[in-house]
Amino acid sequence: MGHGPGFELPEGVVEQVLRGSSLNREISRHAGIPGGEEALGAIGILSAGRIDRFSLTREAVLMALVPRIGGERHSPHKQG
Repeated sequence: MGHGPGFELPEGVVEQVLRGSSLNREISRHAGIPGGEEALGAIGILSAGRIDRFSLTREAVLMALVPRIGGERHSPHKQG
C-alpha cells in the first residue's frame, strides 16, 4: 500500500463528492473551468498546473513499491 502527498480541498467539494459527484467535476466547477478541461485533474487545477495528475500518481505507486525495491536489508520486519 502506498499513497501520494495530500492536499486540502476547497470548502464544499467533499460534500458533493460524497453525494456521488466526481472530484474533477467539483474542482472544475469550483474553479469555473468548463467540463471539457477536466483532463488537468484536481491537482492540476488546484496547483495552477505546477503539479500534474501523472506526477502525483507516480509518487503513490513508488511509495507502494518501497518494500519491494528496498530489498531484504530495508525490511521493516527485520530484527537487529
